[in-house]
Amino acid sequence: MPEPIIFLDIDGVLNYLDTYQKTNPMRLFYNRCLKKGLINSLECSYLIQKLYLDEECLTNLLWVINTSKAKVVVISSWATEKIYPLIQEHLLKMGIPIIDSVINNNREDFIEKYIFINDVTNFVILDDDYFKKYKLYPNNFIHCNFYNQGFDYDMATEAIYKLMQK
Repeated sequence: MPEPIIFLDIDGVLNYLDTYQKTNPMRLFYNRCLKKGLINSLECSYLIQKLYLDEECLTNLLWVINTSKAKVVVISSWATEKIYPLIQEHLLKMGIPIIDSVINNNREDFIEKYIFINDVTNFVILDDDYFKKYKLYPNNFIHCNFYNQGFDYDMATEAIYKLMQK
């Protein structure tokens, strides 16, 4: 069986609107710490971004990874931010096997090129956005919902099914 790959967006997949609302008090606290000079801007950004990762969405992703033995390619705009190495390290420590990340914000071209160069045949795309080139992969795209639940149990079940049938 070909190695399964998960093309992972973060915002809207590993979090959703409720995540932001629940973490607002801590975000305000970290920003106050920044203003008082208790933490630097990179630390503040990292702590806030880490807050945005929803535990249930992460659990669902880890279930897919552990069941399918998939590796992860991050396609999020987060991967282009200065704090991404800290976020990546955090995700790796949680058991998310990141093997690559998008190097610019053009994720649809990145995915197309990555699939071609690496001869990827077994993959899913987890994203809350829909890009034109995703039409090339109708059986591989799972549309997450930022306004509802992010990457939920039903989507995780669908991802496992798609990755295990190859």
